[in-house]
Amino acid sequence: MCLAYAPFFNTYREYAYYQTVRNNESDTISRFGRRPTLLSAVLLEIFLGVMSSFLPDYWSFTIVRMFLGLSVGGIMVVGFVLIVEYVGGAYKDSISALFHIPFTLGHILLALFGFLIRDYVHFQLGISLATIVLLMYICILPESPRWLMATGKILRAIKQMERVAKMLV
Repeated sequence: MCLAYAPFFNTYREYAYYQTVRNNESDTISRFGRRPTLLSAVLLEIFLGVMSSFLPDYWSFTIVRMFLGLSVGGIMVVGFVLIVEYVGGAYKDSISALFHIPFTLGHILLALFGFLIRDYVHFQLGISLATIVLLMYICILPESPRWLMATGKILRAIKQMERVAKMLV
């Protein structure tokens, strides 16, 4: 690695560490809950993905894709937190590993779609509109019981955990 870029990488590493520690429980998630935050991140990903298909120049495309990456990060973090909160202690390790399999399969399929769809506008539209599938999960996804208890909605949290327990039995 070129030593001229070393200060940049150190600064970025420190920034990433700060963001990870600071945003462990971000203000948006704490204020509105995990479900609405996940929904807004999915909608943002769909909107920015479709928008990136029609941008005329490299810089606007790059900036929109940067924000698209932030929304994907939000989906991954909030989804992971929700799954870990619903799974019992004995299965948390397994579920943590299994959670990343669809993401990895998506990277593999991305290469296949890139090979099959040669036009970049159609390629961007295809991979962006595939995210609409995530909207179906929002309809059946309950709010986090931990967030419900933190906001004083104890009875609703108990009902949701009983419903989850019935599904697992």
